[in-house]
Amino acid sequence: MKKKEDKIKLSKEQMKTLVPMFSEYISENFEIEAGNLQVELLIEFFLEKAGSYCYNKAVEDCMEYMAARTEDMFILLKEEKLK
Repeated sequence: MKKKEDKIKLSKEQMKTLVPMFSEYISENFEIEAGNLQVELLIEFFLEKAGSYCYNKAVEDCMEYMAARTEDMFILLKEEKLK
């Protein structure tokens, strides 16, 4: 069971942006007209069930990117001259 603080919560502005996108998708692909509340509940369901997978994938991608950049930094190291 997820802790309350582990839940991904969207801002009102983010939800306001997503609802029309989901509504359009549902309408075009399932020929169903869903109300805003129904769509918000669907988005919250997706976040609850798949949000952690998406979050973890984003973190893994970021770690991979940063590791590659860190590797690139080793090229910049200068060899020390032996005395």
